[in-house]
Amino acid sequence: MVVSIEEIKALREKLAEINRVDLESITFTENGEVVKIDQRYIDEWKYIGLNNVDFILMEFHKHGFSSKEC
Repeated sequence: MVVSIEEIKALREKLAEINRVDLESITFTENGEVVKIDQRYIDEWKYIGLNNVDFILMEFHKHGFSSKEC
């Protein structure tokens, strides 16, 4: 594998850019389709202390706090 240092820096900057935006101002898409996210999940996420990228990677946008996690 060859990895470009410039690419790493650009990816990191893009993630930082995503995290600087208010979560409610982001329209997420998947396979070209807008992902509908329940406002409850966004409201719950505001007080967790993690970032917008984690909101997606942890799949919180799909089911918020499930009953198993509470």
